[in-house]
Amino acid sequence: MNHFVDGLGKHLLITATILISQPALSRDFDAGRQASSYKMYQPDFSYFEAQTELYNEYQELGLRAVEEGFQRSFFLRRVAILEEVLKKNPKFIDGYWMLANNVTRIGESFDSSKPEQLSEARALLVKARKNAETCLRLKPDFPMCKFFLGASIGKIATIDGIFASLGTGELVLNSWIDVYESNMNYVFQDGYQLQGIVRYALGIFYRVVPDFFLLKWMFGISGDIDKSIVMHEEALEYGNRGPCAKLMLSVSMYCKTGGDPGESYTKKASNIVDEILASQTTSEDTRICLKDAARIRNEPAKACGYTKAKQQETDEDAIKKQLNKQS
Repeated sequence: MNHFVDGLGKHLLITATILISQPALSRDFDAGRQASSYKMYQPDFSYFEAQTELYNEYQELGLRAVEEGFQRSFFLRRVAILEEVLKKNPKFIDGYWMLANNVTRIGESFDSSKPEQLSEARALLVKARKNAETCLRLKPDFPMCKFFLGASIGKIATIDGIFASLGTGELVLNSWIDVYESNMNYVFQDGYQLQGIVRYALGIFYRVVPDFFLLKWMFGISGDIDKSIVMHEEALEYGNRGPCAKLMLSVSMYCKTGGDPGESYTKKASNIVDEILASQTTSEDTRICLKDAARIRNEPAKACGYTKAKQQETDEDAIKKQLNKQS
């Protein structure tokens, strides 16, 4: 009896604490912004260009990655070049988001089926975060660096586990919404656009974060599978049409239906997966998406918690139990 009373008292204390606390504000935004809403950002590469050999090598490595496919060695060298350049000129602002971009690309290229690689990936993503933070100290509210701040923290969260990282969710979401609502776009050397990849990122966020009141109240974040699908569809419109972008759209569609074969979204998702599986790649990072595509179609019940790093917890009851334990 005393154990029951103690347990009930703890539950009431937790509930009371939640109810009397100010709820976290869950920020939202209107989807559907058109390309005409943005202006293309023009970086100032003059300092970098003046170091002719390093700049030319950096550009050549990027072209090789486009032509031959992503190779980790290309990007490790690009990181080393940027670190050398920034050491000489620590106020080269564009260098910080460029470095964060290259490091993030490396960090997300590790195989999720090999957990021993995740610690190395995490260390790289911490480096990306630090560079994005340095950039924002030099130039606050800069959308290029806000995106990579959110991207690095978000990818670290997929390694640590979404549940363990709920406290950073609002920062990630707000950083990406700021980019979405800014007037800035940018075309990277590989053809991807800033406004495409931020939609891709938001699509994943709104899928893997569960949609229930307690999370919104305590952490200011909540999932929204319909918005997830919209974000991935918008990402495709901005040219983000690679196998991984298509996979994430199909995953959100499977998540929406639970894989019910009678649902139109399930049929669309399966068609997308067929298209992915018919493709080939020489890119180390894209191979992960090709490998995972068939697995997701065979196990659509796991779609909501899928990330390239590892499967995330999405069950509401399980998360509530964990929240109660922490409280």
